[in-house]
Order: sequence, then structure tokens, then C-alpha cells
Amino acid sequence: MPGALPRDRGAGSLDLMMCWQTHLGGGGVKAVVIGAGPGGLTAAIALRHAGFDATVFDRAEDLSQLHVGSGVHIWPNGMRGLRRIDEEVFESMRAVGAREEKLEIRRVDGTVVSRWPLDEFEQRFDAPTIGITRPDLLRVLCTHVGEGSLQFGAKLRGYRRLNGGVVAVFEDGREETADVLIGADGLRSRVRGQMLGDGQPRYAGYAVCPGHVDLEDERIRPGILHRVWGRGARFIFYRLPGTKVARFAIVNAHPTENPTNEERKQRLLTRFEGWHEPIPTLMASTSAESISSIPIFDRKPSDQWVDGPVTLLGDAAHPLTMNIGQGVALGIEDALELGNCLRREESVEQALETYHRRRSERTTEIVNRSWRLGRLASTENPLVCAFRDYVLFPRFGE
Repeated sequence: MPGALPRDRGAGSLDLMMCWQTHLGGGGVKAVVIGAGPGGLTAAIALRHAGFDATVFDRAEDLSQLHVGSGVHIWPNGMRGLRRIDEEVFESMRAVGAREEKLEIRRVDGTVVSRWPLDEFEQRFDAPTIGITRPDLLRVLCTHVGEGSLQFGAKLRGYRRLNGGVVAVFEDGREETADVLIGADGLRSRVRGQMLGDGQPRYAGYAVCPGHVDLEDERIRPGILHRVWGRGARFIFYRLPGTKVARFAIVNAHPTENPTNEERKQRLLTRFEGWHEPIPTLMASTSAESISSIPIFDRKPSDQWVDGPVTLLGDAAHPLTMNIGQGVALGIEDALELGNCLRREESVEQALETYHRRRSERTTEIVNRSWRLGRLASTENPLVCAFRDYVLFPRFGE
């Protein structure tokens, strides 16, 4: 991965900025980022270090609508990316997250089939794995982007290319002209829809019920990421800072199922009855009102992310299933690479093509790996489950 974006632009970067301004007709160099998720916000920070005046637009009505969700992981490759983009962002994120030291994979009865010490990855990337709530993650990024660079209630209709630029067109009639437009608007990206027109995403066959509870339980030790695999169902849990515990129930499901919250909780209690503690306790401690179900989708990798001065980033470019937890980290890597390319290349379009070329192979491999792992994890075939639990996993880890 390329080296860090400079915090101090210095004389060389000043010369580059003058070159940019001459190329783009003088004045400031403007970037529009669509989507205030982790990838879009990180991209805005990286673009600022690359010399751009970056503004993030999101369909949410205000900042409070962003600060929802359960726990997420940022793996060492993502944390290293944050450090290379902005040391202060890295330190802020590390301060509010919980460091993970070990991954344990268990069977339904609690038997450990594999342990993965995470310190090896921490040493390799010189950065930790952290668990953090999504609201805390976004709060840190929004603070560093700054309220003046965040525009809410902005639902994108589409974009219009110009000679040497692009116009973002919003549903309320607003238009924003920029030198580059970054579509970081997720799985059902409006930017991607106009660019590629590749239709509906691919359903993975299962849904996740995320959440977190306040629970003091000595069985849930800090620093351990627990994954428990059964037949057609999985459970993930880990301790967040303080007494919060993130928990995720993943079950095979039809994408259009829509039970009431009470029905959903009862189904989950029944589904995970008999699984080892503290899984039944975690589900019983969750209020029905807080239980949601999110069908998991991805898209087959595309060989196009660029349309002139427009590109895609994060889940808009390479949406992947949640099986290896790399969604946030890949978006951060994208932001780092995008900033580096825009800082180094002679034109926006050349920079975006280089960015796509440098990111495509890696993200394609991870999207495909996550899909395959999801098929293995969600299987209901007892023979495949036995092979997975008694032969495959014990070969890895400690």
C-alpha cells in the first residue's frame, strides 16, 4: 500500500496544487462525496489532505440519523489506513474502541474449534483490531470532517458530466458543481446505478439481526471476538467499551420475511435455544423493540468504477457480505488510495483510473472470498457442517 498522505503539504504539494489549479481553470479544487458512511467520511478527510475542498452530502435529515447501529470491527488493515490518512483520526478511533486480541470459533455446544491470536496481524500492520459502535465510529469521523463540510437532507437524483467537471443533481433541485464526484452511497448507490445500471444486488440467503445490550457477564471477556457456527445459523458477540456487548444473530431467511418485532424475538429465542451461554442470555436481554433484521446482499464484482470525473468507493464500488468483517476497512483503504492517486496524478480522470486499477484486484478477491465463506457458514447440510467444524477449522489457528 502506498505511504501516508502528508499532513504538512509542504512546497512540493503547493507546486502540485498550483498545477491542479492551472489544469482545472484556477480557483479551489472541489470534490463532492455522496454518502456519509465510514467510507465517504474517510474519503473526505483523505481528499482534504490531497488538496481538495471536499463536501459530503447525505440523504439523512440530520446528524442524529447517522448515529444509529450496533458494533463494527475495524481490522488492522483499516486502522493502518486511518493512521496513514490522519494520525489524529487514528488515535481518536483507537481511544473510543475496544482492542481485540483473539478470535475464537466455537460449535453450538461451546467447544472451541479454532483460536486465532490477533497480535500477529497487529504486528504486521502496526495497528490494532478494534471493536466500536457504529455511532462512535461515525462521530469520530464527522468531528474530523467538520459540520461545515456535511450537508444533510440531500437525496441525489443523478449526476451530469461537464467538460472538465461534474454536476451533482439533488431531488430538491439543488445542483453542486465539482471537479470530482465520489459515490460512497452504499449497496444501492444512485451513483453506481447511473454509471453501471447493473440492477438489483445478489441476495446471500441469510439475514443478520444486529444489536447490543448492557450486560455485565464474566463469560464475555474483553478482547475476544466470539463466532459460533451452527446449521443454518450463526452468532457473533464481543465486548465493547464499558458494559456494552455487541451481538449478531445470523439466520437463513427469505429476503421478504417481515415478522413483527415480538415474533422476530420469539423466533430467535427458539432458534438459539440450547446454544451455549451466554447466547440465550444475550437474546433474552434484548428488547423486542430493538430487534431488527437486515437481509445480506452483495454484488458481483464489476470491472468499471469510473465515469470520467466520477468514481465509486466502499460498498458502492464493491459491496460484500459481512462474513469477514472487511466492509469498513476496505472503504478506508479505498479512501487512502483515492487520496494518494489524486495527489500524484496530473488529472482527475487519470487519477481515478489509477485508483480503480490499484484497488480492483484486491477488492474483487475479498468480495468473492466473503461470499464463499458465507456459503460454508450458512450451510444446513449436516455432513458439510461436520467437515467444517471437525476437519477444516481445527487446521487453522492455534
